Amino acid sequence: MPGSGDIAGRGRIAFDLEAAYWQGTVLTPQAQGELWLRDQTAGVFGYRRIPGGLSASFALSEYLAIGGRVDWAVEPGPDATATLRGGFSPFAQVFFARDRNVRPFGYLRFGAGRSNTLRSADDGVRAVGPRTWYPTWGGGLGTHVFITEAISFDAKAGIDQRWNLVRPLAPASGEADVASSSWRYRDTTISTSFAVGFSHWF
Repeated sequence: MPGSGDIAGRGRIAFDLEAAYWQGTVLTPQAQGELWLRDQTAGVFGYRRIPGGLSASFALSEYLAIGGRVDWAVEPGPDATATLRGGFSPFAQVFFARDRNVRPFGYLRFGAGRSNTLRSADDGVRAVGPRTWYPTWGGGLGTHVFITEAISFDAKAGIDQRWNLVRPLAPASGEADVASSSWRYRDTTISTSFAVGFSHWF
């Protein structure tokens, strides 16, 4: 078994949970001709947002790993609604130091995701509001702290940006029109977060 902190030629599976976050939506210039923020929220895990992620990667050397990450988030809203998000992002991870048990790193990822807002009622769960698709990118810094040769505690801070493309729901009765069948750009969401998790190396 490689020593704690040796990563070259090793695979990794990991999960993480967002411990703290800030999120804001950037509106494009309107009649005023300026950018402005709305829907600014901040909090800790479970406050207006329940997010997490699963990832897998392979270290090509002691200083470079590539992989992919699946993420999700549940954002409870008013009137028994909740927004569900999910996406996939390939990523590259660059390690800065070779200090055995502690391996600081930086990462960059690009991907895409979808979100839907659902409402629970007596007659079941149904979609409300527009459907959203978004390309996204993110980057940040973090570290792996090896507890054993195979397990590390992970912490990272990062920023993510997504461009929200929406398509309105078709009317309950009648055929969908052009407006409800085409995607259009609405706004941009920027979020920063601090996440913690664990990795299994093999």
